[in-house]
Amino acid sequence: KPDGLIDFSSSHFLRDNINLLAHYGINIVTAVTDYEPAEMEKIKQVALQNRIGVIMAPNITQGVNVLLLLTEIATELMKDYDFQVLEEHHHRKKDSPSGTAKKIAAKIETIMINHLDNREVPIHAVRSGGIIGKHKVLICGEYDQLEISHESFSRIAFAEGAYKAAQFIHGKKGLYGMDNVFDVEKI
Repeated sequence: KPDGLIDFSSSHFLRDNINLLAHYGINIVTAVTDYEPAEMEKIKQVALQNRIGVIMAPNITQGVNVLLLLTEIATELMKDYDFQVLEEHHHRKKDSPSGTAKKIAAKIETIMINHLDNREVPIHAVRSGGIIGKHKVLICGEYDQLEISHESFSRIAFAEGAYKAAQFIHGKKGLYGMDNVFDVEKI
């Protein structure tokens, strides 16, 4: 019996197999993004009830998770600036915009709402050629601009993140994100 399963497939896999995996005590790392909120809640409940660990993240690379942290800091410090998210992927990528881009925009919007600013963050998606993955946060003011970006040159970045996540989730119970894996709270 495996200790864990790493899922890069589609939401159908976990939707159809979460109970079976939980029955056998198999922890899960999933980098799938197209779950409905009710499905995410079900996964969380199954994890807690069956005492397995689940990591759900739209992107498991270390670089993107650092980008998220830097974006959070920039949003707190630059609330008067305009934010936009740009992302590029290969032409075979199924979702557009990517789950990662949506998470980046949601992080910015959450911080803005906490400061009584209800601006929506535009997302621009490009699907072309063999681009593995590129995400950029564009932060523009009246007189200057800041860019925070991450680009994957190899799918090895995803494999390394998946391996780190699998090591983290071993022996844990409940629902986690990559911020837990990279211990963002301590930062």
